[in-house]
Amino acid sequence: MRGSTPNGRAWRADVLCERGRTRIAFEVQRSGITLKDLHARQALYRASGVRGLWLMRTRERDLMRG
Repeated sequence: MRGSTPNGRAWRADVLCERGRTRIAFEVQRSGITLKDLHARQALYRASGVRGLWLMRTRERDLMRG
């Protein structure tokens, strides 16, 4: 599902669920991602009023390296 922040920055969620005014983005992150990139992507959701749920196989220590 594609969306954008109020200031026009684009984002794309694997799945976006809506119930009333509540929106949740589900992300299945199978490839590697750095903590910096994860925070940046989550910030786009937050700016759009979307909560994020991340499912990943990356270990926390691997996130901290990037």
